[in-house]
Amino acid sequence: MNLMNRRYVLGAALMAFGLAAFGPSTAAEKEKAKNPYKGPKTKDGFTKLFNGKNLNGFYTFLGSKGKNNDPDRVFTVEDGAVRVSGKEAGYFATENEFDNYHLRYQIKWPAPKRGGRNAGALLHLNGPDRVWPTSIEVQGQEGSIGDFWIIGDAGLTVDGVRKTGEGDRHFRRKPTEAEKPAGEWNQVDVFADGDTVTVLLNGEEIHRGINGVPTRGKIAFQSEGSELYYRDIQIKPLKKNRKGAAGKAAKDGDKKH
Repeated sequence: MNLMNRRYVLGAALMAFGLAAFGPSTAAEKEKAKNPYKGPKTKDGFTKLFNGKNLNGFYTFLGSKGKNNDPDRVFTVEDGAVRVSGKEAGYFATENEFDNYHLRYQIKWPAPKRGGRNAGALLHLNGPDRVWPTSIEVQGQEGSIGDFWIIGDAGLTVDGVRKTGEGDRHFRRKPTEAEKPAGEWNQVDVFADGDTVTVLLNGEEIHRGINGVPTRGKIAFQSEGSELYYRDIQIKPLKKNRKGAAGKAAKDGDKKH
């Protein structure tokens, strides 16, 4: 074998090793990467991101410990829900990226009400894992579920006001009595429709932002100092820029679980 052929064979071998080491390792994982909505479905067509038993399909990240290193069990599964201890700042995030979707999940703060307990869902997570990565946060804080926080290189416009990850990063939701008290489950529906993000809380539209960036990425759920629970984390695709999707869902009773 001449030198040129040897180099060709060596290069091919290294390429094959790289694909095996860093790409999806099984046929199932490859198929999931191609179609992130593949998996068990609900009666109304949502894919179950959280299976109610374990965190398959997610990874964990903690600020001081990194990826998939959770010796203190900040994230556990109890009675079909993800319990977040809040002991350390971090999140559990989808392995896959999503865009143009309807995300649905439920969140609960343990009773009694304490006020100020904080967490949220990070949409379109991009860049390296850290506390906190570039994303648009749908606030989960007790008493203000559905506010927006803009993190890192993200950006969003609400009612003609543009905000980025610098300076004032907070958009308050519309005044509402939709939020249920501590000890009860609140359902959040998020419509990421192109660059528009619309939030419904227990079926009531409470927030909408436009010209959002990024428009695609992972989805994560925070641990930020307090105990809370997430369950029924589900997703289904939207047609791009489907106008009025959120309003139609509420009107047609799509909010029902």
